[in-house]
Amino acid sequence: MAEKALAVVLALVGLGVILILVVLGVGLVVDLTIGVDKLVAATVGTVLFGLLHGLLAMLAGAVRGSKGVAIGVGWGAALVGYLLNVVANMPSSLEWLRWGSSLHYATADAPLVNGMPVEYLALLGACVVTFAATIVAFRRHDLS
Repeated sequence: MAEKALAVVLALVGLGVILILVVLGVGLVVDLTIGVDKLVAATVGTVLFGLLHGLLAMLAGAVRGSKGVAIGVGWGAALVGYLLNVVANMPSSLEWLRWGSSLHYATADAPLVNGMPVEYLALLGACVVTFAATIVAFRRHDLS
């Protein structure tokens, strides 16, 4: 299971690097003026967001043993995070909902404008906890 999680990490990091290279390449053609540091910051948030939901899917798969449940949990968590973020941006009385949104942490403090936000540490921590829970769940899963 740890190997699969590592494969997910490497795949997402690889996609992040490709994204950065493509945006920088297109930026040369269309005179895009985004600093590399800001682009890296936004990409790190995107990778952490994807990693968290990938690990949540792996955790669900380890607990339930079902590919369908794993996919549903990963997508469902991302959808709930998106919806919480949208609702939190409506009336100010619901602003507190953003703290339950993984998307809020991935886009906090406008990384394309302000660089690497401290909120990424929350996403990283959630990834580490989810990874550990996945390993525990997989080891306890009855494989017989």
